[in-house]
Amino acid sequence: MVRQGLYWASAGRTTVSGLLPVLLCAVLLGCATHPWRIQMTIATDANNNSPVLISVVLPKNPTLFKKLLDMTAKQWFGQREQLLRDHRRDLEETYFEFIPGQQVPEMNRKVSSSVSQGILFVNYQTPGSHRYTFDTNQALKIGFAQQSVNLSQ
Repeated sequence: MVRQGLYWASAGRTTVSGLLPVLLCAVLLGCATHPWRIQMTIATDANNNSPVLISVVLPKNPTLFKKLLDMTAKQWFGQREQLLRDHRRDLEETYFEFIPGQQVPEMNRKVSSSVSQGILFVNYQTPGSHRYTFDTNQALKIGFAQQSVNLSQ
């Protein structure tokens, strides 16, 4: 056997150092991300002067995405913790709680390139599903008014 650096190799065998570039490439491609911006404006009377609960959900699985589209915000918030536990590898969530009139700086985050659509659940007091879909490849602008939510991309 001949010693090469920190690894031992013999004729006809692949060294660990020879596999390192292949493994590194696989890891980097599997973790590819793209930037995503979110801007939020919260009116002083948003949600009838009540706290605004927001759940930004990024499903990594098309079947799970379809399942979540059948839910209202009320159902999501009622089952949220269990769904996050049951789908911890296929579901990414960012949770916010704001008060009416709160100033929120623009947010920038990285999103997995495998996730192209997301769902926004907003716990508003007014009737409605308060579930909104968005494209993660475009900046998201959300306006929280007294009785409604407005999304634009």
